[in-house]
Amino acid sequence: DGIDKDYWNLIRFYYVRAVSFVGMNIEKALRHFLTNCGFRLPGEAQRIDRVISTFSQCYWEDNAGDIANCPFQDQDTCFLVAFAIIMLNTDLHKSQPSKSKTLKRMTRSEFIANLRHVCAADKFQSYIYDIYDAIEMTPILVTPN
Repeated sequence: DGIDKDYWNLIRFYYVRAVSFVGMNIEKALRHFLTNCGFRLPGEAQRIDRVISTFSQCYWEDNAGDIANCPFQDQDTCFLVAFAIIMLNTDLHKSQPSKSKTLKRMTRSEFIANLRHVCAADKFQSYIYDIYDAIEMTPILVTPN
C-alpha cells in the first residue's frame, strides 16, 4: 500500500534526520549512525538498502559542498560509498570458517578499484584509503536484528 510505504519512509527519515552528521567524513558518520543512534541493520538486503538510502540522504544534506568531508557529486554516490563501507567491514572482519581455510581479505587497492567509477576514487585516493584504514583498524560493530 502506497500510503503505508510513505508513512514508514517518513518515520525513518525523521528518525535519521534527528542525527547531525555535519563535519564528519562518511566513514565516521556511518560508524556513528550504526553504533550510537539506536539502529541495527536488518538482515534483509532490501531493508538495509532503505536504511542506508535514508542515511545517505541525511549525510548529503549535512555535508554537500564540504569537499574535505564529502567529496561526492551527489546523494547516490554517498549511498554507494556507504554500502561499500558496509561490505568492506564485513569482508575484513568476518570470522575464519576453519583453521584449514584462509580467507582472502579485500586490499586497499581492490577497495579503490571497486569505487573507481563511483566517486572518482583516483582523485580522492587518500580519502578512500583513510576509510579503508579506519575500517581495517576498528570494525564497525553492526549487529543485525
